[in-house]
Amino acid sequence: MKSIDELDKPAGTQTSFNTWLICAVCFCVMAVDGFDTAAIAYVAPSLTRLWHLSHAAMTPAFVATSAGAVIGYLASGAIVRTISRRTMIVLAMLSFGGFSLLTVFSSGIAVISVIRLLTTVCLGMVVPAAISIAADRADSTGRCNIS
Repeated sequence: MKSIDELDKPAGTQTSFNTWLICAVCFCVMAVDGFDTAAIAYVAPSLTRLWHLSHAAMTPAFVATSAGAVIGYLASGAIVRTISRRTMIVLAMLSFGGFSLLTVFSSGIAVISVIRLLTTVCLGMVVPAAISIAADRADSTGRCNIS
C-alpha cells in the first residue's frame, strides 16, 4: 500500500474505462443521496404552510429520513450476502425512485414520514454498496494508506 504522499501513479499505468464508468455511476449515486437530503429540507417550509402546521411538526419526517438511512446502511451488508451488489443497487435505486414519486401524493405528516423512511432505507442500502464497488475497482497503485 502507498502512503498519502505517494499517490502519483507510475508512468505507463492507465485506469480502464470500466473503472472510470463505475466510479462515475457511484458518484451519481452519492450525489442523489445528497440531493435527497437537501430536498426535504428545502421543501419542508412550503409543506408546513400548505398543511397549516408548525415548523416543529415536520420533525417526524426528518427523523424518519435519518433513521431510514441508518437502517439501509445496516441492512446493506446482510442483503449483499444473498444477492450481488449490482443487483441490490439497481433494485434499491428503482425502489428509491418509486418511493420518491409517492412523496407527491402524501397528504400529511404521518404519510410523508413513512414514505421518507422507505425512501431513505432504499438509498441507505445503495451507499455502502456503491462505495465498496468503487473501492474494489480501484487498482492497487491508486490506493493509499494514511498512516
